Amino acid sequence: MRKHLLVPTRRLSALVKLLLLLLSILLSVVAIFYLTIEGMRQNGIHGIALSDSDLERHSPALRMALVIPFTASDTSQVLKNLHTTWLQHAPCSIHRNYAASIDLVFYFHRDILTHANTVQQLINSIESEPVLKQCFASVRFVNALLTMDEDAYPVGPSRMFFKLFNTLKRHPLLGVAPSLSGKREAGMHHQAIYYMEPDNLPCRASWLDRLYEEASIPGDFWMRGSILRNEDVSVGEWTFAEHINGNALYRVDDAAFLKFLSLVEGEMSRDLSGDQYLHSYDVAIDLVRRNRSLVGWSEFANTAAKFQFTETVQNWYRTPVNATELCHGSRSTYLVHGREKTDGKVALLTAKL
Repeated sequence: MRKHLLVPTRRLSALVKLLLLLLSILLSVVAIFYLTIEGMRQNGIHGIALSDSDLERHSPALRMALVIPFTASDTSQVLKNLHTTWLQHAPCSIHRNYAASIDLVFYFHRDILTHANTVQQLINSIESEPVLKQCFASVRFVNALLTMDEDAYPVGPSRMFFKLFNTLKRHPLLGVAPSLSGKREAGMHHQAIYYMEPDNLPCRASWLDRLYEEASIPGDFWMRGSILRNEDVSVGEWTFAEHINGNALYRVDDAAFLKFLSLVEGEMSRDLSGDQYLHSYDVAIDLVRRNRSLVGWSEFANTAAKFQFTETVQNWYRTPVNATELCHGSRSTYLVHGREKTDGKVALLTAKL
């Protein structure tokens, strides 16, 4: 009789142990779920809605600046871009949550504080368009403070370029004029910038998102942009045809790269006639790094892979192209640098090397 009772008792004991184990697992899951919900509640996250501080906390770590270099004579073109192509091809998708990590920088050749109306027009252009405003953590104004002698064309744009990087070597970009917040933006350290001249136009939506994603790709780069796409044989034969155009992504938190740019600036300052570098900073960057008397083979080999071509932006120099058609033919392209051809006519956009 006892033997017959022993088997059911053992089975019952095993069943109880199994039930206790399942109960323990269930309680653990409930506890984890509760703690997660409580943490979200305390951090101000309800459902899928994120506050500005939540966006900052959950966005990728890389901080990028979209830098728009311009002169007083470029102001009308910059404003036109904001009201036309930037609206036709929205810079970002709010669902990607990159905005908290991207600043818009209007980089003026002289002193923007003497052009208060320009500041207000640019602020209004961003403030009045939610499709633009939602893409940036801040909008700031930075001065190059070029003297009249420094601002002479064609070398002026290159001096402006190097002044920006010299500033970045010393301190973060600090806004010099009131912005969307109604106050000067505090200094901000950036890991990458995209240098976007007024004749560099978007041709596909979410182009800013694409630039940010490309800057965030794991790996090491110093400069990433477009090779010369011009099909003119005479242009293609020039020694600078393989350079990366200046409308590009730059990694600005690498001291070795900033040191290299100082070398390039020094070499350009000695080329007063422009015969060697054509007064163009991007041409100089390419030629200096290939000059073995300036950059030894070991240094060149170690940094060669840091200069990278991309299809995200295409440089067509002075060749008239229809940017929309070009983007339709290249699914990887989001921006075009060159003369814009519309309805068989060349628009007032003059591309520079």
